[in-house]
Amino acid sequence: MRSISPWQLPRCPSLQWEPTPRREGLVHFRARHSVVGRSAPIISVPANSTKHVYPALTLLMLTPLLLVLVIAFFIADASLEAQAPPAPIAQPSAYGQADRVSQLITQLKDPDFRVRENAAQALGESKDARAVEPLIAALKNYKDPASRVRENAARALGKIKDPRAVEPLIAALGDSAYGPREMAAKALGEIKDPRAVEPLIAFLKASLKATHFNQADAGLAEEAERALGEIKDPRAVEPLIAVLKNPKDPGGSQGSVDSWVFRGAVQGLYKIGPPAVEPLIAALKNPNYSAARKYVARVLGVFASDRNNAGPDLADSPVDMVDGMPKVWAPLARSVLLEAVTKRDTAVIAGAYFFFLEKGQPDVDDLLVAALLTHGDHDMAQYFVFTGDPKLLDAAIKWKVKTNSCLFLPTSRPGVYFGCG
Repeated sequence: MRSISPWQLPRCPSLQWEPTPRREGLVHFRARHSVVGRSAPIISVPANSTKHVYPALTLLMLTPLLLVLVIAFFIADASLEAQAPPAPIAQPSAYGQADRVSQLITQLKDPDFRVRENAAQALGESKDARAVEPLIAALKNYKDPASRVRENAARALGKIKDPRAVEPLIAALGDSAYGPREMAAKALGEIKDPRAVEPLIAFLKASLKATHFNQADAGLAEEAERALGEIKDPRAVEPLIAVLKNPKDPGGSQGSVDSWVFRGAVQGLYKIGPPAVEPLIAALKNPNYSAARKYVARVLGVFASDRNNAGPDLADSPVDMVDGMPKVWAPLARSVLLEAVTKRDTAVIAGAYFFFLEKGQPDVDDLLVAALLTHGDHDMAQYFVFTGDPKLLDAAIKWKVKTNSCLFLPTSRPGVYFGCG
C-alpha cells in the first residue's frame, strides 16, 4: 500500500470508503464497491489528513470510468458523421461569377506582373465576353516588360473565340517576343476566321526565311501551319505544299527543327482535307517537287487509307477527317499511289508506307524494304518493327545499323541491341 498527499477538491459521494484501524499514523481506506469490475483497492493516507481524502479517492477511482465515456463519445460522433449525407457543393451564382470576372479585369493592371499573368489566364478559362476588350488592351500593351502577360492574353482570346480579337491577334504576330507571336498564331487557328489566312501565310514564310533558322523559328512555322489547317481555307494549300518542297533535313530525323516544320505542314494539309488532294497529286507529278514527293505521298496516303490510319506524323489529328471525305477523293488518291508500285517508285512508297502496309499485297514487301533503305526515316523503320513481319523487321534492323540510329526492338538478335547503337 502507498501513501498519498491529499488535495482539496469538491466532494463527490458517488463512492463510499470505509476506514480501517489506524496503524503507524496512517489510516487505511478500502472501497466498499469495486469500480469497473476491479477489486476494491486499499489506499493509505496520513491520519491527520483524512478530511481531504474523499475527493482524492473519488477522482482516482473515476478516472477509468471517464476514459471509457470519452472513447464512447468519439465513437458515437464518428458513426453519426459517417451516416450523415454529404454536404452539397456550393455553386457560384451568376452574380458571383460576374464579380469574379470584374476582379480579374482589374487585376490586369496590377503592378505585380505575376498577378497580371494569372488574371489573363483565368479570364481565358472563364470564356466571358466581357473580358475581350481588356484582354485586347493587355495584348496591345507592348510597353509591358512581362511578355508573358501578352502571351496569356493571346491564349485567352483564342479560348473565348470572339471575332473582335482577330485584328489585334494578327497585329500580335509582329510582337518582338516569341511567346506572344506563337500564341497569337494558335489563337487565330482556334477562332477560325478567314481574315487570318493571308497574315498567317506571310507569317509562315517569314519564319522559314529567318536568317538563323532555329527551334524558335521552327516552332512559329509549325504553329502557323496548324492554324492554317484549322481554318481549312484552300488558299493555304499551295503554301503548305511549298514547305515540303525543299526540306533542310531530308531524313526528317526525329527531333530536328525541320521535322517540326514538316509535321506541321502535313497536319495542316490533312486538316484542310479534300481541297488539298488535287494540288497534292499535281505536286507529286511535278519534277520541280522531286525532293518533296515522299512527303506529298505521305499526305495522299492518309486520304487513300481505308481506315483512319494517319501514321505517326498525324497521331494527334482529327479522327473523323478520312471517314468524312467524299468518296471520290479516296479512290483518286489511291489510284495515284498504286501507280508507284508499277513504276517501282520507292520515294512514293516510302512516303505512303502505312497505306501499302494496310493493303497487304505480298508483291509490295520487297519494294517496302527497298524504300526503307533508300528513302526511309526513323518513323518508317519503327513502324516496320511493330508490324511483326520478319522480313520488315530484318529491314528495320539493317536500316538501324546502316544509319546508327535508335530503335525500340521487341526482340533481341545477335549483335543487335535495344535502343541506340
